[in-house]
Amino acid sequence: MASPHPGYVKHRVLRIVPARAQHKTAAHCQFEVDGILTDTGNQASYLEDWIDRHCYAVGADGKVDRERWKIREMGLDCEFNQPGQVVLVQMAVDGGHELSYHCPDRQFPNAIRRVLACPDVKKVGKEVWSADGRKLHLAGVNHVRGFCDIAPLWVLYQQHVNNRNVREADCPGLEALAEEFLGWSIKVGHEGHWARHVVLEDREIEYAAMDAIASLEVWKELKRRLPPLAAEIHEHVTLMEMHHNQR
Repeated sequence: MASPHPGYVKHRVLRIVPARAQHKTAAHCQFEVDGILTDTGNQASYLEDWIDRHCYAVGADGKVDRERWKIREMGLDCEFNQPGQVVLVQMAVDGGHELSYHCPDRQFPNAIRRVLACPDVKKVGKEVWSADGRKLHLAGVNHVRGFCDIAPLWVLYQQHVNNRNVREADCPGLEALAEEFLGWSIKVGHEGHWARHVVLEDREIEYAAMDAIASLEVWKELKRRLPPLAAEIHEHVTLMEMHHNQR
């Protein structure tokens, strides 16, 4: 069912389906998804408030400190129309919170730009730089930093845990990663028309949200399974950032 009018803020709870019967924990995974469909009036204030609550630290005076982040990583995904225009931006953070922001006509509020430009907040995902980062840049978001692909972390896991000699190109897609490491059955992507500049249906927001949520949780699970390799993981992430910043 479509939202009733432009600018509607839709809050919903997204429950993850277990991939197989033996995965009991997946059935209890749920996330709060906030869909903001335009950047007008109260919706702009709501976006600022969401990022303040979920991304920034709080000072001793109880006020939001926009000079300090309380998160160090987030799942990021974008949906594009055919000309390469960004239509949806999804950001998933710890605590089960996810934002799905509809941005027609290249509307990128400063609140989102600050997050994307900060190198201290890692934006993780499958092919997050080669796909999402590059297209954000082409769409006019010129300062994007801190992008970290899941594939190098997956290679480390295969090499040091499974003793397999693999390449980043061998890394499976997000659906397969979510099933293997999280026990989740997710359906990423959507066959709909992202290009239309109208209110999106709930199911479209839900499909899009899956990418960002699963990306963050797979990233966290891979790190959890590799505690002795923290230094090496950090080195890989740093090298990726340096490579990105030189482009």
